[in-house]
Amino acid sequence: MIKFTQKEVSNIIDLYENGASSPKIAKEYNVSMHKILRLLKKHNIKKRSNKECQQKSLSTKQINNLCSDYLSGIKTSGLSKKYNISQETARRYLSRNNIERIIKLTKDQEQDICADYISGIVINKLLQKYNIPETNFYRLLRKHGPDSGLFEFIQQLG
Repeated sequence: MIKFTQKEVSNIIDLYENGASSPKIAKEYNVSMHKILRLLKKHNIKKRSNKECQQKSLSTKQINNLCSDYLSGIKTSGLSKKYNISQETARRYLSRNNIERIIKLTKDQEQDICADYISGIVINKLLQKYNIPETNFYRLLRKHGPDSGLFEFIQQLG
């Protein structure tokens, strides 16, 4: 039988009260979910209902940070871990905040887009031609900007 130290008990209670699920806490401490639930009950911590667990919501500040994190390159899988939500919930927050999904482009597509951009095709035409959101285009420019060497490489080809 595993005994928790007072520090572990305090940490488990803090994790649970801050939204961590009992299965997640159990996994972290390598014990059963039932052991965690018994510990919480012993310390008079009210068990959340399934509905409460499913309706975890983020504060406005957290939502803004989530959106900024996504735009800076963190994938929805990383957001879900960071904010303790599902990937689908992360996508829903992004959608509600009018943030377009980032589409993964192949290296060839990236080179073609950069080559077209260098040749003078306007951004709106590029977005239509490659069927990509504006977010993807600007991320691509940041990734392959003048310091990356890709622009020089394409100019040498042309």
